[in-house]
Amino acid sequence: MIKFHKLLLPLEKFHIPDFTRIPSNKADLVQKLNNEILSNKYRLLPTKCLCGGQDFDIIATVDKYSVLLPTVMCRTCGTIQTNPRFSELFYKELFQSDTLNKIYYLDEDLEHFVLQQFTINSGQHILKAVEKYKIINDSTKVAEIGSGAGWNLIPFINKGAQVLGFEHNKDMVQLAKKYNVPVVAGDENNLVGEYDVIILNYALERMYKPILSLLKIADHLKSNGIIYISASFNLYFNQNLFSLPQIFYFTPYSLKYFGSEANLIPVKIEFLNNYTFYGIFKKGFYHNQELLNQNLAFTKKRLKKYNLLETLRLSKKIKSLNNVPGKIFFNQTNEKF
Repeated sequence: MIKFHKLLLPLEKFHIPDFTRIPSNKADLVQKLNNEILSNKYRLLPTKCLCGGQDFDIIATVDKYSVLLPTVMCRTCGTIQTNPRFSELFYKELFQSDTLNKIYYLDEDLEHFVLQQFTINSGQHILKAVEKYKIINDSTKVAEIGSGAGWNLIPFINKGAQVLGFEHNKDMVQLAKKYNVPVVAGDENNLVGEYDVIILNYALERMYKPILSLLKIADHLKSNGIIYISASFNLYFNQNLFSLPQIFYFTPYSLKYFGSEANLIPVKIEFLNNYTFYGIFKKGFYHNQELLNQNLAFTKKRLKKYNLLETLRLSKKIKSLNNVPGKIFFNQTNEKF
């Protein structure tokens, strides 16, 4: 039985919607979505952790734009995740909807946002990381899952590689077509053939069943191929990283462990900054149960340090979840939130 226990971050900013921080046009959309959540329009499912754990502590009940969202930590392995969770169909429809574009993308004009990504050559750091382990030329086959309009693929195209992006958002697919970037509608289930490089740039954390997805992806990796996985690292508890589209928050420990569950060996793990890191993986058998214990200890240590800092800052706190909208997500227990 799935159980939710104590409140780990009793701070107002993680539980009280604050629409003063976002533009009014976004606020209207968020309030509409929140009202739908409060009216039980969407079914939320208490779900076991990827490690099989069934006991969770509560981190936050709103995301960076004040969308009502239950974020919790698994007591068994320390993985932070959305739970209870919206249905898989909800997430598929979300990634195909205008709601995602209008609330979560940084620019009102999606095409302008895409052109910015093309201009800043955002995929260059991915190419640089990949080239340490794989020669990129006109015989190299590269795929990206969750590619957006394909901006990360541009540096690989410039190297002559054969590339293909897969993306759920129909507007992104159309914009990729407009600018002659090979992106098609779909995801890992639409992969055909084998690739030298497969890119998951902040995509694994949005997958409903990430281990199963990695297993499918690995089936389309050449024997000497590599997978590039980047992820958001939120153990500084930056509220701006809590987001409805994101289901899981990995650390190097948990990424290595759950990668091993899909028969992938870590070749390289490196931080890009305080909030993001990437891993290079190849096919192979690797299993280390101690990684989960390390992940739990690491997460708890970060939580303790963060709470101490917030106490010193005299941050506004809440006594319990009783008077916040997010209380609807959890069955009350005898433990005090």
